[in-house]
Amino acid sequence: SLIVSISGTGQVSASNQVDLKPKASGDVIYVGVKNGQEIKAGALIAQIDSRDAQKSVRDAEATLENAKISLEKFKLANSKNKLNDNLKDSYDDGYNDVSNAFLDLPDVMTGLHDILLNNNLNSVQSNLSYYTDAIKEYNIRALQYKDETYDAYQKAQKEHDQNFEDYKSITRSSDATRLESLINQNYNTAKTVSETIKSVNNFIQFYKTTLTDRNIKYNPGADPAISTLNSYTSKVNNHISSLSAVKQTLADRKDAFINSDLDLKSQELSLKQKETALADTKEKLNDYYIRAPFSGAIAKLNVKKYDSISGSAAIATLITDQKIAE
Repeated sequence: SLIVSISGTGQVSASNQVDLKPKASGDVIYVGVKNGQEIKAGALIAQIDSRDAQKSVRDAEATLENAKISLEKFKLANSKNKLNDNLKDSYDDGYNDVSNAFLDLPDVMTGLHDILLNNNLNSVQSNLSYYTDAIKEYNIRALQYKDETYDAYQKAQKEHDQNFEDYKSITRSSDATRLESLINQNYNTAKTVSETIKSVNNFIQFYKTTLTDRNIKYNPGADPAISTLNSYTSKVNNHISSLSAVKQTLADRKDAFINSDLDLKSQELSLKQKETALADTKEKLNDYYIRAPFSGAIAKLNVKKYDSISGSAAIATLITDQKIAE
């Protein structure tokens, strides 16, 4: 046997040591080691108060659960079949609104014709001319108002007649493009008729005011005409409101049908973001527990329970069991 001895001078020290610094700040609520204590890798050295971090985890879990529920609801409400059915319902509702409008619009246009062009106020001239002649010597603008009122009536009558002809050529089962065009056309016609009613009403009110201001008695036939015009205004505006609502619903449902795939991907992406946020909060929660990265001994412990700490100072120094000679 050959024995070889080597002698020398130097220092024996731990092969590795590390200063343990927390990644979180707060009050220390638990210290699980003492100076010189041997510990295993993963052993809990100290714990920082983590109530706020735990609340963040619970909030993130609740947010994720809501995102999952929202995604399931979206899938149920936005399947292609359901969206297509909704769209068909909107076209059907629009056709119904147009049909309801044409229960009133023809009578309104007939009534406007009678109020303006009949001669029940004066047997020798139309009512429009009668109103104008009665006040033109007091206010020359009566002639201008007469022309504007008649032009508005003519425009409304033309749009109404064309709209009514188009309505008669379309059925409930017509293609979507024609139905949507009819709805838009009827909406515009109703607005034009509403403006015409307003113009006629303003003209007759102008006739009354002009004479009343001069203490001249006006024809009593003007009052029932104004009352009739007010009733027309209410009817037509109701149709405008209904048609406007169905136009908006139709636009929204068309967008929903077209964008359903993109919206689904957006919902799924939002869910993934909530999952990532939960993982991040759980990872941050781990920062409140300071554990040994390897087995060894506590060379120095710098904290005690209830101390406030931050990431700037080491709470302990951990050295390995393995030694080296230098």
